[in-house]
Amino acid sequence: MSHWKVLAALLLLVVAACSRSAQREDTLRIAQQWQPRSLNPALENGTSSTEWSMLLFSYLVRYDDTGRLIPDLATQVPTLANGGISSDGKTIIYHIRKGVRFADGAPLTAADCAWSIEAINNLRNNVQSRFAYDDVLRADAPNPTTLVLHLKHPFPPIIVVVGAPQTGFPILPKHLLSQLPDFNDVPFDAQPLGSGPYVVTQWNRGDRVEMRANPYYWRGKPAIAHLTIQFVQSPQTAINMLRTGEVDGYFDEQDYANYPILADIPGYRTTSTPQNAVGALIFNTQDPVTSDPRVRHALAEAIDIPDSVRKTYRGALRSHDAGAGLFLWAFDPAAYPDVPFDPKAASSLLDQAGWRIGPDGIRRRNGQTMRLLLIIQAATPGDASLANIIVQDERAIGVGVTIKQFEISQFVAPANMGGPVYGGKFQMALYSFENGNDPDTTDQFACANVPPNGYNKSRICNSSIDALLKAGLATYDPAKRKAVYRRLEAVLYQQLPIALLYRRNELNVFTDRLHGQTTSVSGAFWNVAAWRLSAPASNVACAPRIFPAVGIFRRTMTALHGPGLLLQGGGTDIDQGFRWMHRMLTGSSSARGGNVLVLTARTDDNAYSPYIASLAPFQSVRTIGIARCATRAQVDAMAKYVDESDAVFFAGGDQANYVPWKGSKLIAAVQELWKRGGVVGGTSAGLAMQGAVDYDSVAADRLHANDDSYNVNSSNATADPYEPEISFTTEFLHWPPLRDTITDSHFARRDRFGRLVTFLARIDRERLVDGPAVGLGIDERSELAVDKNGIATLFEYRGAGYPTRGAYLLSNLHIETLAPDRPLVASVQVLHINRAGERFNLLAKTGSGASYRVAVDGARKSRYNRNPYDRP
Repeated sequence: MSHWKVLAALLLLVVAACSRSAQREDTLRIAQQWQPRSLNPALENGTSSTEWSMLLFSYLVRYDDTGRLIPDLATQVPTLANGGISSDGKTIIYHIRKGVRFADGAPLTAADCAWSIEAINNLRNNVQSRFAYDDVLRADAPNPTTLVLHLKHPFPPIIVVVGAPQTGFPILPKHLLSQLPDFNDVPFDAQPLGSGPYVVTQWNRGDRVEMRANPYYWRGKPAIAHLTIQFVQSPQTAINMLRTGEVDGYFDEQDYANYPILADIPGYRTTSTPQNAVGALIFNTQDPVTSDPRVRHALAEAIDIPDSVRKTYRGALRSHDAGAGLFLWAFDPAAYPDVPFDPKAASSLLDQAGWRIGPDGIRRRNGQTMRLLLIIQAATPGDASLANIIVQDERAIGVGVTIKQFEISQFVAPANMGGPVYGGKFQMALYSFENGNDPDTTDQFACANVPPNGYNKSRICNSSIDALLKAGLATYDPAKRKAVYRRLEAVLYQQLPIALLYRRNELNVFTDRLHGQTTSVSGAFWNVAAWRLSAPASNVACAPRIFPAVGIFRRTMTALHGPGLLLQGGGTDIDQGFRWMHRMLTGSSSARGGNVLVLTARTDDNAYSPYIASLAPFQSVRTIGIARCATRAQVDAMAKYVDESDAVFFAGGDQANYVPWKGSKLIAAVQELWKRGGVVGGTSAGLAMQGAVDYDSVAADRLHANDDSYNVNSSNATADPYEPEISFTTEFLHWPPLRDTITDSHFARRDRFGRLVTFLARIDRERLVDGPAVGLGIDERSELAVDKNGIATLFEYRGAGYPTRGAYLLSNLHIETLAPDRPLVASVQVLHINRAGERFNLLAKTGSGASYRVAVDGARKSRYNRNPYDRP
């Protein structure tokens, strides 16, 4: 080879290496086991449909990572209270966001929503289920932002099915599909154009789907430019790819037995998140052998379910109260108990049903041998292990069982495509499934929903079950529905068309470089547009910085006197608050004790340690700075320092830098510190992260990446409460005194009253807390010391400079107007304390200060009907 050819070859290698490095920074590659039959979610079902919908399309509503139903394309979730559900329960009104576009730039309006519902009900389209959709008499779009559903009869689950994840389908583009007779086999199904965060660029069947960020996505173009889903059937191959860095994640691993193996792979975090789904042993109730409920109970009671699940899935799942994954809030363990392990009773039931032990130890009846077919999904060693245990347990009561495995795409295929589960080609099947997000189980157990007309995999048809299913859908009253479902659960347990084995978890693995990812009941991709992928960095460069402690660290041996919270509004720190912290830890102002840990998202600031140490005889004060690029493993490793401490104080900065710590071992350790009587506090951004809901600054940082000074303020928040810069994080921390509260700092100094009222309105409308939301605004140079009874005492800095305004408790919100692109009109009751020693009771929402009401109108120049910061 010539000198120039060698040089050219070397240059090509360098360019290729650079290209791979660049791709690593803007491309996320995720492995998963199954390949979809279609990328049109209306032709898929269950997890697969929801997955591709979350990536490529939008729903009317969806679920967040706390299990709450929140708006997506709709601006609010329809309820009786907000007028979205009519008093007779037969009309549902959705208000659709303005400015939403499909990936080709075409506007998405209520007409697309109405047509999407009609398309599901179009019998020419081979959708997997029309459950709930066929209860819609007519879908109207009187204007571009209003969708009206006229129902044939009241149907409570309608909100969580039609245009919702799991059992419903997303909004499809009318302008691309409405002229076609059907969408069963059209180019759109391989390269769809939705309104979701990503757009398909290529589908290499059997290999991968490649996507790019959708520049028209209404929440803002995703930060990760390219996303690849790679199909890897073998879990072992996927594990090897994680170890070698060939992929950045592994989505919804089907074999729970791999949980401890995945958790040990360095550079990745593994989550096992409960879903509204179950794993079950499904009986074919139309088979001559398993049609008898006595036989089904016998087959179930022969299995030691708790021991089998524990051994097989190695701690990733639990069998107790599996019914909660199917019946959700209506679950009654007394009506639907765990199946007992009772081989003696099982044998007796088979004897009663006429199945007698033969000379070879296998039961027979009328010349027929009791040999059953158990089908399972292939390439899931955990399921295979469980199946083998079932074979042994059934053999012990005289039942012969043969196992047959099916590749996943075939296993879950519809009946018309030869799928064994939906085609009824089994007597027993190990199968995990989602029922949806309502306790109604019509699609699982109604006569009308036997495949191919639905998901009734057991094929049971029982008039009592049908009658109770119908009664459960006759009212929107949760208490009345729960009473009906208690009776239904009792009948289902007596009939036992399926034996529940466990509540299903979603098992995901993602690189530590991925930030912002959490998992909801709708899966891992529910907030994919907010994900951020940090560039590969050395562990040394991003490692937390542990500053030397001031004082001599020594574990506190005496009981702490908390728990307590120290909530500081920013600006000048208040000496009195840290002295109060010391007394909460030691019970005395003079006793030496208490190890304090300061957590900050900066690695260049150790100012708090000497300052705090100078105020009281603490045992030690130590600061740890955790950079934004720190991996989850590095964050988790800091938990041990919290375990050794008695108080934790979150410093200020940008709260978006603290958000990646959510769900970490570090934050779990902070929760435990408070439970054992310690003190937790924060100032400025550190205060913002203490509420049940936090304004997290994540969206604002993403949309204004080049403007470090940008912040959501009262002016723009009240002008458009749905501006895309507003984003929330829920349950970062959980404190009983703040269980329904959002906190805000620099309150009067930076005029954040209108901003906080806007946040409250959004939280209330989106149901981010249980019950009415409360706002707690604390001004600069002010601080609340909260004891274990929820009593918050005001401390203030009275030095020269800015005169502090104290603290404000906002409650009893009344909303007049809350809609996208429209100014907020609302009013709120204010309880204001601004004198040192005044108090709030944060549990009762009472206090010793002044009470007054403030009206907010984002269209007015002044915004407020009075000065919200001055007491009357």
